[in-house]
Amino acid sequence: MQHKLTEDTFNSVNQVKKDLKDACASIHDELEDLRDNADQSYVEIGNLDDRITNVEIKLEKLIDLVMEMASSQTKHQSQSIELSNKEQEVFLILYTSDMPLSVQEIVKRLGLTEEVVESCLRNMNAKGVTLLTKVLESVPHYFLDRSFKEQHARNGIVMISPEISADVLGEYS
Repeated sequence: MQHKLTEDTFNSVNQVKKDLKDACASIHDELEDLRDNADQSYVEIGNLDDRITNVEIKLEKLIDLVMEMASSQTKHQSQSIELSNKEQEVFLILYTSDMPLSVQEIVKRLGLTEEVVESCLRNMNAKGVTLLTKVLESVPHYFLDRSFKEQHARNGIVMISPEISADVLGEYS
C-alpha cells in the first residue's frame, strides 16, 4: 500500500509540476504580450509627445503673431489716421450710425457709387480703421469696432476735415 501511495503522490506531484509549468508559461506569454503592448504604448506616447511639442511650438508662433498684430494695430491707433475726403465721409456715416450699414445704405446716404464705397471701406481698413462686418439677410453690413469708436472719441485718431464733417453731419443732424 505504501508503494501505491508513493505512485499516487508521484503522479500528483508531476501533475502539480505540469500545472505550474503551464501556469508559468502562460504568465510568461502574458508578460511578453504586456511588454509588447507597453513598447507599442511607449512608442505611441512618444509620438503623442512629439505632436504636443509641435502644437506648442505652433501656438507660440501664433501668439507671437497675434501680439505683433496687436502691437502694430496699437501703433496705428496711437497715431493719426489720414483718410481721403471720400473715406472721411464713409467713416463719419459709420461713426455716427447706431446700426451696421450695408454698402447700399452708405451709397444712399452719401450719393456715391457702390465701387467707391467698397474701395473706401477697403482703404480705411488697410489704414488702420477697425471695421467689422455682420451679415444680415445675406448682405454684409459694416460698422466700427466699439473700442475703436471710443478711442477715436477720446483721442481723435482719424483726422476729419471740418468742412467734410459739417457737410456730412449737417445733412444728417
